Order: sequence, then structure tokens, then C-alpha cells
Amino acid sequence: MTASATALLDTDGTLIDSDYHHARGDQVVTAFAGEELERRVGDRAREQQGREADELLEEMAPLPGARDLLVAVKERGHRLVLASYAQQCHVEVFADMLDVRDTKALDDTPLA
Repeated sequence: MTASATALLDTDGTLIDSDYHHARGDQVVTAFAGEELERRVGDRAREQQGREADELLEEMAPLPGARDLLVAVKERGHRLVLASYAQQCHVEVFADMLDVRDTKALDDTPLA
């Protein structure tokens, strides 16, 4: 059995131009206010960050050549995994932006 290489690509800022829009909610509280405040309000801060990111999704778009890269990786026989630190609902939107759902070459690509 021959194992193929796996390409693990991050959507945020790598395939989707979203760095400006996606502040890392889990790091913001700790970085600015410390561990104690993170324990008290961290989960609520991340939930709020997600709601704010929802409002900015229309401003995000695939970076030039992103989809072509995905297709090229698959055409070379490699396993492709799209990963993200974003909330799952945002990953689903990114998959739609990259047009990977209805593409035969990408139909087995996991979204993590």
C-alpha cells in the first residue's frame, strides 16, 4: 500500500482573506486582561467575536489562486484537509466561497 502525502491548509488568512476580520477571540481576553478574566468571561467573549465575524463574512473572499491550489493538490493525488480555527459555521461559509462542495476533485476533502 502506498501512502499519499497530506496537505493541511488553513482557511483563515491562507485561502480566505480573513485575517483582518478574524481576531482570535480566545487569545484577546487573555492577552489584554490576563488569565483570571479569561476564566470569567472568555467563553462569552468568543461567542461575541463569532457574532461580530458573522456580520463581516460578506467582506471576506478567497485569496487569488486559492481554489486553483486546492485543485492542483488533489490532481497530484494528495489528500487535502482544510482546517480552520474559525467556528464551524464560518468554515462552512469558507467552503462555499472556495467552491469545494460540488467539485469532483475535492469531494472527499474534510473540513476541520
